[in-house]
Amino acid sequence: MIKLAAALYPGDLAAEGAEKDRAGRTQAARAIYMQGLLAYRKAIGRPVYPDANGSLRLTWGKVMGRTQDGQI
Repeated sequence: MIKLAAALYPGDLAAEGAEKDRAGRTQAARAIYMQGLLAYRKAIGRPVYPDANGSLRLTWGKVMGRTQDGQI
């Protein structure tokens, strides 16, 4: 098991580094997006509200209906 762990360690480090890089690039892109969103909302005279901890809300997705008791 120790030999296996030692053999897998470099790959684990590489994966961890890749994840940190991806997270950093995602955070940078999110900051640019939020700057654009704030500028756009200000230009049209609409506010962007913070959530409970003071950070800006950012959500996305497709809203779909649901069935209830076999009905559509």
